Amino acid sequence: MRPPRLAAEIDALHDLLRADVTGAARLAGTDPDAQRREEAHRTLLQALDRLDRRLAGSPYALGEDLTAADVDLWVALVELDLVLRPRLDAATADRVAGHDRLRAYVRRLHGHPAFHGNLRADDMARPHRGPGTPSGGGTGWIDHRDGA
Repeated sequence: MRPPRLAAEIDALHDLLRADVTGAARLAGTDPDAQRREEAHRTLLQALDRLDRRLAGSPYALGEDLTAADVDLWVALVELDLVLRPRLDAATADRVAGHDRLRAYVRRLHGHPAFHGNLRADDMARPHRGPGTPSGGGTGWIDHRDGA
């Protein structure tokens, strides 16, 4: 899962996901300062655009083979869908949902036994739901009602 030749790229993607996807989504949804929220929205959407384009040329995050980068990317995208996206304003949430290759990637990996059997999406989302947040809360990138 972590070939030595890809170690630096795996680490770089991990850092990008931590800062520009999950970190930015948290700020975009919760920061009390409007300017910081707007900057976080831009950072998040730019990162998702780059990731979506990356998947245009290969089935996995770093090419033709499943690696630890895919685990990191899948986890970040599932967290974004189930936990963080419901906290974003409607326009940003719609733009997040509009990344078709990322959505297809999440669904494809969710069908892989190593991923599907280890996700308890409703349990993951439950502690993060606010009042009025629907069950699951996500954009439908995965169907968690199938027992996952």
